[in-house]
Amino acid sequence: ALRHDEALIDLELAPAVWRALQGSVAAPAMAALRETDAQLEESLGQLEQLADQGLSQEDLDDLAVTEAFTTTLSSGEEVEIFPGGSRHALRVEHLSAFCAAVAAVRAAESAPQLAALRAGLLQCVPARALTLRLPSELESMG
Repeated sequence: ALRHDEALIDLELAPAVWRALQGSVAAPAMAALRETDAQLEESLGQLEQLADQGLSQEDLDDLAVTEAFTTTLSSGEEVEIFPGGSRHALRVEHLSAFCAAVAAVRAAESAPQLAALRAGLLQCVPARALTLRLPSELESMG
């Protein structure tokens, strides 16, 4: 909540959102993903562990994670991780890069909405007021 003498704006938002509203530097992709989609972050971590343990291409194919360099956004839309990614088969030797790229795409997918939310909030709340506290402090003010 943002306060003066009483609650001015009662918002319960993820830490990543508070950082964006403050104009703070975004957390690394995997950390940001942990805050917004913990299940995906855990799955990507498990894939990286399997790759480190010598996952075979056949085993990766059996997991049916994806056949190409694509991911599904929170909206359900499937997108390429990089231009032409849908035409590149996912190989086990590229699994770590794939996981990092998925995290980066998912962490960045809300950037336009967060920028608009920040612009609107700054119409009501001075920017300096947002920077007087840490994102975690803003989140827990209640």
